[in-house]
Amino acid sequence: MTYYLDARPMIRALYEEPEQFEIRRNCLRHRPSKHWLVFDDEGNARILARCDCMVLPVSRDQGEELHEAAIAWEASYWQPLLARAAAERRVTEINREFAGHFRPRRRWRAVIDAVRSLLGLAPQRSAISVDPSLPELAGQRPWRPAEGAEARYADLLSA
Repeated sequence: MTYYLDARPMIRALYEEPEQFEIRRNCLRHRPSKHWLVFDDEGNARILARCDCMVLPVSRDQGEELHEAAIAWEASYWQPLLARAAAERRVTEINREFAGHFRPRRRWRAVIDAVRSLLGLAPQRSAISVDPSLPELAGQRPWRPAEGAEARYADLLSA
């Protein structure tokens, strides 16, 4: 008679507590228990652990259920998690770059600009023109203060 490991707790955990799992080294890992789930070339599931859990094989039927649960977990939890993390990293990167555009210039750069200005070598800075044919800018008007705002801004600046 062959005895098998009852894999239902792991299958249930994949659906009910997906945050406890991660993919590492192309294997599915349950972080709290440190149990690894791997599939061989024939699709048989194996549990790798530092305890006796790995002694018993997983039955073919439960191995198929584990495989289906792992695929569903990856599609519904892991891939969206990775996409969200990548988007958050990109937003952080863009915000860091944006903030860099407004950092005070270094003193040596200010000195060089002052000397160039005194010598009449200051570069002419012109307004950047935006091509209105760009799809993201089509139909948008340049920002202008609301009517009467100039007087309010003058009051703020004089204070």
